[in-house]
Formats: sequence, C-alpha cells, structure tokens
Amino acid sequence: MTEAIPIHLQRVMSGNYLGRCYCRMGNLEKSLAVLTETDTYRATHGVRGWDYFVPVALATTYLATAERNGGPGRDEYMKKARQVCKRVFKWTKGYRVALPEALRLQGVYDWLTGKQASAQKHWQRSLALAEEMGMRYDLATTHLEMGKRLNDHNHLTQAETIFADIGAEFDLAETRKLLEAFGAEGR
Repeated sequence: MTEAIPIHLQRVMSGNYLGRCYCRMGNLEKSLAVLTETDTYRATHGVRGWDYFVPVALATTYLATAERNGGPGRDEYMKKARQVCKRVFKWTKGYRVALPEALRLQGVYDWLTGKQASAQKHWQRSLALAEEMGMRYDLATTHLEMGKRLNDHNHLTQAETIFADIGAEFDLAETRKLLEAFGAEGR
C-alpha cells in the first residue's frame, strides 16, 4: 500500500494513518496487515520518532480483533496486544504526553482479561493525566471507553460534549450511537 512512498519517515507515517483508518472503519484484517508491515519497515529502516504511534495503532487493532473474534484466535491477539502495550509503556517514559492513551489501552486490555478493577484504575489515571495536560481528545476517548464498558451514561455524555466542542465528528457520531442505544435500553 505505502511502498510507493520513497521517504522512510513518510512511509511509516502514512502506514500508521492508513492502518488506523482501516481499524476505525472495522476492517481489522487490513489494518493488521498494514500496521504489521509498517512496524517491520520502521524497525528495518531505523525510522525514529514513530516508535510510539505504530505500536499504539497495533495495540488498538489487536484489542479490537481479540474482542471481535472470540475463540482460540482471541488468545493470540491478546498476547500480541500485551506485548505491544509493554512497548508503548516503555516509550512513555520519555514521552509523558503519550501516557493517557497508553493507560486507556492498558485499561481495555485489563477489561478484556477480566480485570475490571485494574481497568478502571488505569482509566481513572488516564482521565486525570489528560485533564492535567489539557489533552481533550484523550480525555474524551477515555470517557467514551469507560461509558461503553461500564454502561455509564455520564461518561458517554462527557465524551459527547468534548467531541462536539473539539469538532471530532467521527467520534461524536459513534458516541451518539451509544447514547441512543443507552436511551433505548432505559425505556
């Protein structure tokens, strides 16, 4: 897909964005293929500066794939997600601004492995750090994750407000779908 791009950094950036787009659209197989190839290319060519972004996209996609595909393949995706989450956390030591997203992803991992208390602890830390650093998008995505997992109207409403304020239309639409479903369940 991105092999026609001659500059290493641009190829890695493009592969990262393309893989994220496929994941958001629900094409997880294509996302994994693009991100795996991009991560291998990044490592092979020593592309620095994107050591964090590609693993975050991989972790997101592995977790989504594990959640979608129960059964025996789920364990393999969870194992890969755990390994990539470790890479992400290692990278946050020198890049604190990445910590809210890393904590949100670790919370998702914990939730999917049945560790709900640990998941909520990671999400609360993510919220606090995102708030402290003024990272509104990260704040909203963590509220969205918590609202979705905990079936919590308040978190979903907070996510909706922030997404609307910052103009994150795709995320806003997804949040509103969840709020509509939440409202329908309450009737």
